[in-house]
Amino acid sequence: MNILNYIGWFSCSLLMYVLLYAVQAPLRKSERNVVLLLVWVLKFLLMTALAFALIAFAAPVFWRYGYPFAALYIALLAEVLSDPLKAVLFRFSRNTVRKYSFPISFAVMLAVLVYGTVNMELVKPSYHVYTSPKLKRSYHIVFISDLHIGSSQSTAVVEKAFSEIRDIHPDFILLGGDISDEKSKKEEMEWTYDQLGNMGVPVYYIYGNHDRQPRASFMHGPAYTRQELADTIAGNGLIILQDELVRIGDDLYLLGREDTSELSRKRPEDLEKAPEGAYVLTVDHSPYEDEDIIAFGADLQISGHTHAGQFFPLRMIYDALNFHAYGDYQIGPTNVLVSAGISGWGYPYRTEAHSNYEVIELRPE
Repeated sequence: MNILNYIGWFSCSLLMYVLLYAVQAPLRKSERNVVLLLVWVLKFLLMTALAFALIAFAAPVFWRYGYPFAALYIALLAEVLSDPLKAVLFRFSRNTVRKYSFPISFAVMLAVLVYGTVNMELVKPSYHVYTSPKLKRSYHIVFISDLHIGSSQSTAVVEKAFSEIRDIHPDFILLGGDISDEKSKKEEMEWTYDQLGNMGVPVYYIYGNHDRQPRASFMHGPAYTRQELADTIAGNGLIILQDELVRIGDDLYLLGREDTSELSRKRPEDLEKAPEGAYVLTVDHSPYEDEDIIAFGADLQISGHTHAGQFFPLRMIYDALNFHAYGDYQIGPTNVLVSAGISGWGYPYRTEAHSNYEVIELRPE
């Protein structure tokens, strides 16, 4: 993301809001509360449908032309928030609200736009501690997923986050997939893995559903081949795991899963098993494969993919549908940690959890 992208993002969002406000001019003359309530419900439903189509479904039409639709989502979110505020003020002074309706709405729109953009740019560490009698020593780990380089954040934000992670001095770093995507340029992908290869500690990498640009035809074609991606990752000293088990210590084994989008992904019964009594840490981009998680029975799985919903109210919908959106879950014998991701997909905007990376400590019990 560069300054021109952000100028375009803000301009498109503000223009969309002005258009949405103008379209509703006849409705604002209505004094029937039932009509106004129905309009509010309609806007909420349309906002939710757009959030789902933009982020969860990622419909092909949005890959190249998503900004106006995302701007409409923001405009609808601003309306959903400002309408109740104006309804409260309406009870005290009908003329005042009519006079200041647009300034109130526009102020809420600006607040929503700035908040979501800053929330994407504000990367924070999230701390977790897991204990087990299987562990003989402590391990300090950083988990990074869903960077989507070039898609949603400025390079300065990414550089700052990498510098902070380097200063943590973890024992090793786990990359949970979607570090790049179909919108990433080849030079952005290469720069990212050059940075990650200079962390000073072992870095283990698994693929996500976007890294190998499977839907590049929706954009302008692939910016790099699958082989060029693999060569760049390995060439910078990162260790790629595709359904492979590696020993980290006498008491800790790491399983890196191939992504669920790949037909080559192994079944749990075909995976190598760790020695009896060892602590097993699994990294899988998707947190939704409950049957695989239960069947393999790792002690801890760390995943990304969800972006914690990214656009409100998707996180609430994911949880209601029993899709693990963000935070800690217990699935069979396995603790599952789902990261919000260090960035997001497609748009420099998030109204759900902060962008974050996970700082994890495994301790003997």
